[in-house]
Amino acid sequence: MPDSVREVVSARLQRLPEGAREVARLLATVSNRVEFTVLREASGLDTGLVAAALGELVGTGLVQELDGPEPSYQFAHALLRDAVSEPLAALTSSGLHLRLARALEHIHEADRRGVLAELAWHFSAAAAVGGRDKAVYYGRRAANHARRTAAYDEAASVLRTVLAVVPGGTVDRASLLVDLGDLLERSGRVLEAIRVWVEAYETASLTGEVALTAQAAIGFEQAAHVAHSYNASMDAVRMLDEVLRACGDADSAMRARVRGALARAEQLAGRPGAESIALAALDEARRVGDDDALVVALEAATIVLTDPRTVLDLSYELERLTLATGDIWRSMWATGNRTRVLLEFGDLAAARETIARHRERAMAFRFVLFRFQCEVFDSILALADGRFDDAEGSIEGAERIGADEPTLPNAGIYGLQMFLIRREQGRLEEIRPTLQLLRTQSSSQPVWRPGLALAYAELGLADEARGTIAELAADGFRSVPRDNLWPVALSFLADTCLLLDDATNAPVLLAELDRFAGHTLAAGFSACAGPADRLRAGLAELAGRPDQADKLVLDALALVERSGSPVWRARLEQTWSQMLARRGDDAGADEHLARAASIAELIGQLFVQVQGAGAAGAAPGAPVPAELPDGLTPREVEVLKLVAVGRSNREIAATLFISPNTAANHVRSILQKTASGNRTQAAAYAVRHNITTS
Repeated sequence: MPDSVREVVSARLQRLPEGAREVARLLATVSNRVEFTVLREASGLDTGLVAAALGELVGTGLVQELDGPEPSYQFAHALLRDAVSEPLAALTSSGLHLRLARALEHIHEADRRGVLAELAWHFSAAAAVGGRDKAVYYGRRAANHARRTAAYDEAASVLRTVLAVVPGGTVDRASLLVDLGDLLERSGRVLEAIRVWVEAYETASLTGEVALTAQAAIGFEQAAHVAHSYNASMDAVRMLDEVLRACGDADSAMRARVRGALARAEQLAGRPGAESIALAALDEARRVGDDDALVVALEAATIVLTDPRTVLDLSYELERLTLATGDIWRSMWATGNRTRVLLEFGDLAAARETIARHRERAMAFRFVLFRFQCEVFDSILALADGRFDDAEGSIEGAERIGADEPTLPNAGIYGLQMFLIRREQGRLEEIRPTLQLLRTQSSSQPVWRPGLALAYAELGLADEARGTIAELAADGFRSVPRDNLWPVALSFLADTCLLLDDATNAPVLLAELDRFAGHTLAAGFSACAGPADRLRAGLAELAGRPDQADKLVLDALALVERSGSPVWRARLEQTWSQMLARRGDDAGADEHLARAASIAELIGQLFVQVQGAGAAGAAPGAPVPAELPDGLTPREVEVLKLVAVGRSNREIAATLFISPNTAANHVRSILQKTASGNRTQAAAYAVRHNITTS
């Protein structure tokens, strides 16, 4: 504070009557505008004196009168306000805050929702003169109101202000920390929420209040689940076990809630028995007839239970229950898990409808976690549709959302989805170095070892692929965890096995795939690798079970047709072609290969054409013929010839009867393989290698 400002303000105030100085002191305790009626109530002066005082203050230039339905006032500048408030003694300032708080209470007695945050703030500042209890009361009300209005940051700030004047080891402090943790989690600040939940649990434990301790433990577990943290989930198991022992053996709503949360924590921690705990929690919640307990148990069940049909039914029950009580946050678990199950069923149309509702609520209530989920789901659906650019745009949108919150698992999801996109575009060579690096890092996800094996196989590096598969098969593939990513990792292993004609591992992987019969290989909220029955059919053929293979390929066809996915259809036709080629049915193999190639051309799905040719002719996974340099495919050579004579992507598309998007993908792949920085360099490469038009 410059001395000159302080001196000028002090001199101006000294020339004013005491009533004006008192009104100025009240105004100085507030950082924003104050209504005339509140100033009048807090000052204790009659209307005429307050109006005269404000007239004097406005006349000096210290205070501004603001437009609005009711006259309101504030200092013309923060420095002017501080020049008045700083010299005030602490108890004097606390007393002014108390007067303003009581005035706000009285003026807004009919409806205090709009001033809850102000009331909590003023009563907190008046804690030394008796305002603490009211600060806690209004702090809680502000937090509850924020859940309905999505003003999370404002309410979190208020709660921190209140917590600053509430002593440790008290029920009030533990209760406020529970509210703060919930607000932070809903706003997407999960890392911060985890720290708050830990303090809430420790504080509640000191008070001996079991119900409050249970709330804190359940909140911590949910944050650990959102962060997908194994270590935090282990801590949650410990907390919940302690609370469960304190609950006793008798049925109760609290015990049902704790058991529901424990089921989810056990699953993420990789411990056995999660499904049975979830079912027990559901049964207990229904027996005691407590809706909140049932909501927690349903949340856990829709995540932990493995039967998709049961999960689908429970998701509808969860949505009905939460919407009836107005708890939109918890309803999001219903629509999110329902979308996941619909993807497993291959019902892409129903998944789109559910995502639309999911997105509407996520946007309206500013739920960062569920906005992130919507972007991932959009990417999964776009990939299944063959809209690869849209799929990439959506997953990049998810990455941008996750960049602001490090506990959202965006890095793993982004990498996995981009792998699937690049695979369909025939661009795995671009990410092979990254996969090799991830394989050597102990902190990376185990899914990348199967991913590297598949990349090797599809790039024609059969020896490297066999070596990687041999490492993974040494313990029956047990080194790849059976977690949420296992279905996609399993798809990588199965496709690699098919490309390598690996009859030894085919029965092992076929047995692993049996539990996914009739469904897609969906990895939770992360990715979807298409119908499991396609891979089961190919592996059954490899294992010498042609009758089973024929049945499974028709099962896969039924799911693919129901889904409407051209990408899944092209993959199925390719696998079908490989099956028939192994039987020596060249005509049938060529027919299915032609179907695969036709679909692939329309959507720019490059890989199927290359491997399909291998399936009908050379052994699956064989490298590109040696006469084509740098791994160029025959189709890429055709495109390169046209690039060399200056044709645009649109002209190339018209000449070769392909889409412009497919032409662009071919050109991108050519530039990558030939290490050309642009089309001119690619043309020069074509001349050097005698790749010219006839």
